[in-house]
Amino acid sequence: MTRSTEGDVSIVGLGLRLAPNIDESVQLWEALTAGRSVSGTALCGAGGRRIAAPAGTGEPGGLRSGIDQFDPAPFGIGHAEATDVDPQQRLVLEAAWDSLADAEIGWHGLRGRSVGVFAGAYAQDWLFTQARGGAPFSGYVGTGTAHSMLANRLSYLLDVHGPSLTVDTACSSSLTALHLAVGALRRGECEFALVTAVALGFDDTYREMTASSLPFSPTAECRPFDAAADGIVRGEGAVSLLLEPARSGRRPSRATILGSAINHDGRTNGMTAPSAAAQTRLLRTALDDARVSASEVAYLEAHGTGTILGDPIETKAISTAYGERDTPLLVGSVKGTLGHLEAAAGLAGLAAAVLSLQHGEIPGQVGFEQANPALHLAGGSLEIARQRTPLRRGGLVAVSSFGFGGSNAHVVLGPGTRRVAVDIDDPSAVHVLALSAADAGSLDARRESARRRLREPEADRAGVLARTTRGMTPQRHRYAWSASSPDELAEAVQVQAGGRGGGRVSASARSGAIWVFSGQGSNWRGMASELLRVPRLQGSWDRWEHEVRTATGWSLRGSLAGDGAGTTTHDQVTIGAVQLALSELLMSWQHRPAAVIGHSMGEVTAAVVAGTLTSAEAFAILARRGQWIESAAGGGCMASVALPAPELAARLEATGAVGVAAVNGPRSTVLSGAAEEVTALTAELAAEGIQVRELAVTYAFHSPLLDAVAPSERTVTSWPVAGGSVPQYSTVTAARLDPEREPGYWWRNVREPVRFLDALTAALAETGSRCVVEIAPHPVLQRDIEAVAAQALPAEPVVVLAAARRQTPLRDTLGALSAGLFRHGLDLDLRALAPPADLWAEPVPYAWQRRRFWREASGSAGLAASGTRHATPQVDHTETAGIPAEQVGPAASEITAHVCELVSAALDDRPVVPPDVPLGEWELESLAVVTLRNAVEQRFGLTIPLPLLLDGPTPHELGRALAPGGDPAASAPVKAVTADDPLDALTDAELADLLAALETTSPPTPDDARRGATDVH
Repeated sequence: MTRSTEGDVSIVGLGLRLAPNIDESVQLWEALTAGRSVSGTALCGAGGRRIAAPAGTGEPGGLRSGIDQFDPAPFGIGHAEATDVDPQQRLVLEAAWDSLADAEIGWHGLRGRSVGVFAGAYAQDWLFTQARGGAPFSGYVGTGTAHSMLANRLSYLLDVHGPSLTVDTACSSSLTALHLAVGALRRGECEFALVTAVALGFDDTYREMTASSLPFSPTAECRPFDAAADGIVRGEGAVSLLLEPARSGRRPSRATILGSAINHDGRTNGMTAPSAAAQTRLLRTALDDARVSASEVAYLEAHGTGTILGDPIETKAISTAYGERDTPLLVGSVKGTLGHLEAAAGLAGLAAAVLSLQHGEIPGQVGFEQANPALHLAGGSLEIARQRTPLRRGGLVAVSSFGFGGSNAHVVLGPGTRRVAVDIDDPSAVHVLALSAADAGSLDARRESARRRLREPEADRAGVLARTTRGMTPQRHRYAWSASSPDELAEAVQVQAGGRGGGRVSASARSGAIWVFSGQGSNWRGMASELLRVPRLQGSWDRWEHEVRTATGWSLRGSLAGDGAGTTTHDQVTIGAVQLALSELLMSWQHRPAAVIGHSMGEVTAAVVAGTLTSAEAFAILARRGQWIESAAGGGCMASVALPAPELAARLEATGAVGVAAVNGPRSTVLSGAAEEVTALTAELAAEGIQVRELAVTYAFHSPLLDAVAPSERTVTSWPVAGGSVPQYSTVTAARLDPEREPGYWWRNVREPVRFLDALTAALAETGSRCVVEIAPHPVLQRDIEAVAAQALPAEPVVVLAAARRQTPLRDTLGALSAGLFRHGLDLDLRALAPPADLWAEPVPYAWQRRRFWREASGSAGLAASGTRHATPQVDHTETAGIPAEQVGPAASEITAHVCELVSAALDDRPVVPPDVPLGEWELESLAVVTLRNAVEQRFGLTIPLPLLLDGPTPHELGRALAPGGDPAASAPVKAVTADDPLDALTDAELADLLAALETTSPPTPDDARRGATDVH
């Protein structure tokens, strides 16, 4: 019977932070296959510092290096808060970042989605350290030490809305969290699930407490299943997985979760003693949930603590549940390599199992020489994986994790889906490398990392480039390169500004680009040859073929292939089709314009993108306007003159046969009319030294010759849509277009001058955009666009890009365009942009700019520039002589300076905070405001009403209000907020005011109490 895959869950992202400095899956695989333990590779120093250990001198465990180091900038966490956040939370953030990058989603890619966050945690070292530190607690200590915040901080920073919880079942916490996540996905409670777990052990007291209940190895060696096994060795690190239902098939997976189960031992001969019977039931339940037989599992990643009691009981359960089989079940445990990661142990074992599935190989068991004679190996049905062994073809893998309180978990895994090869027949699959970081130092370091990785002899360059780009999180500082091939792109990275679109920028544009659809004259033979082959456009080409045939009677594809008559009607319709095809490609990158502008016929296709015309209506209008031009404007002439339009007005009054066809720039005016009159006028201008260029056309577009069209023929179908989704700036009216108020617009579009200069000037001013993309088979307006932008915005650079170029491969032009848009700060869907990567390619990791964040034992809540606490200074009260003792306090200048220092410490980039800038302008979150109040109160012995801060005074005003003689209550009028106000209508500041009022109101009403409790949560 074929197995149903309905409940399967895909592991689509993996992030690691393991000891001593394993941050990538390739590094973990190297450690697993190297045949040695990571225990004793670091020393634990004072204040959480970890340093590399000389051979044979390390701590008896797998210690994670640099746990006192953190880079808060990419997460938007202020320096003050970073100091009080548990290093476990900080490590989880980095691991989660990498799991999202590995899934080719990026940190902000799930914003607003239904994503569950399930975390596993156990150790409380940071809480012990904080409690003993001696420094007053800041407002960040509570959120920094609470286990619930492991999940909730992730949900908050990712801005996701699914279940969010932290599990503590001791050493089975992480697989229990995984089981809960799988269930939530199966029930449709969320569309993605982020599962993470962490273990750090740096507090001596907590370590001693743990040792009292767990059997630590006196020899500091973890030897699972070995006769010499004598106890566990602690390991450290974090693991993060991103899961989604396998049925969605949205992205390739590393492995597939087929089934899982959790249970409890019940009452045994001791609360911490394992139960073989309970473990047997667990394994069988997981196999049933996975809908597979025991014989299909080829390898079991066991809990394998390396203890005299635990290993024999576990193998007894395995032999009972898995023992009846034709081929032996291989058993191993990652704890021999990494040590026991306690709450993260299950995910560490699962990560190793995933890599075994991907590599088709089982690593040999580290620390195993001779089997413990008490093991239950079922007469050869079970074997300890002594050495590296190929994974049986088609074999599945299982993972166990048991908590010392009796909570057990088991998971059954199958292989993932291999990544598809790059479709070389897709001309729109660009070769681009995009890198981004929160600061310039991280960006430079990441570029260097990319350069080194791409130079590796065995590097899969296409895979590295694609995987890095697709999983990148767009941030302020950016590099981007494009090239014709992966090898050429790899070479371009060697030079900082190399490659089309290369170079570093600090991107600030977020308003989108203005799309300019240019008119006739941009076409060239073969302009659509590659676009016609783009797979994602085939449905659109079929639809456009039908619509053009209906409007004109001829074939669009045939005309693009050169079968057309070459008339204006053919040119305008085919140019319009190419513009629509290019627009669809850009929109497939999730790029939407801030506004659109059409030059002459380009207004028709711009209206399709704006949402006020359908493509069928656009082709009908293009055909009609082409017929008007052919019937009345043939034999005319056009010329470009390097003068402003007003300076030509007097000359044009002398002839009625020549008019202004277009005002393209400050000194770029196009004349159009009867050939003899245009030639005579341009000769006169040239004789005066004025630059004149005759255009290669045989029709006088926008000229008086068009007046010959009978009024009864100057009609087309009226606008069918009342307004669109994208603003369109008219080159007829030079203002934002309102189709409802423009009857007869398409005749005016053909006859009246093209006011491109005025329309683009208005669009730049009103949208705030500083990027313009010309949508055409070939750019013909770029010089004019640059001139308009220079006149309209002389102090601001405007980026001008082209979507296609004559005789240039589509991949190259789209690559340069995407790199330019990204560098300018416009966020694209890089998964749609970059081609799929090979399965084994590792993306270039984020270059963390870590620095020390550790809460030192001292007597102040203030922050020094280093992020450590400084001592409370003594206040000089000489200036308060003569004031009664009960009124003596700090000077206003001292309070002001300290407030400025605290605000600066709470912000990511630690700016200099002027004393005369209101606190509200720094957009401090509510917890930062509370922390600020607490710090000032503790340092100066003051009582500060919270509304005083929430009203947003300047530091200087705050100092004067709190200094002796000041009146805090009088200096900060607060808006009255009552419990009757709807919560949804209140700002954060108003909610805080309400809470403060409720705290001082006695006695509260039942509704007040209920409302206050709701607000707190």
